[in-house]
Amino acid sequence: MIKVLECTRVLTCLSLSLTSVCLADDTLLWKIQKTLAGKKCIDLTHEFAPGIPRWPGFPDETRKTIYWYDKRADTMGSGFFSELFTHVGQWGTHVDPPAHLVKGLRTVDQIDPKRNGPAARGD
Repeated sequence: MIKVLECTRVLTCLSLSLTSVCLADDTLLWKIQKTLAGKKCIDLTHEFAPGIPRWPGFPDETRKTIYWYDKRADTMGSGFFSELFTHVGQWGTHVDPPAHLVKGLRTVDQIDPKRNGPAARGD
């Protein structure tokens, strides 16, 4: 499902990506915010839930309640609600680093954020 989001949410994501590039010029971030504020932003991500579209070789996501408000035999404890989510790393909207397909290449944490280009727009 495609959801229309406020541009401020997209700006937050964009700002995080550009922070290392833009720290020296704070006015650049304000220019970006001004440009994005008047735009319609579309979120193409899938909601995190069982049944999400995925490669058929991966198992479906599972969820288990591990803490519940009241004491229960099937949980680790009580006092609040918490779940354990289990899924493969390539789940939902994500980035495939070069190491995903070729042993020895860079993983996500080894990719310099400055190498990321601007977001793509498709009509």
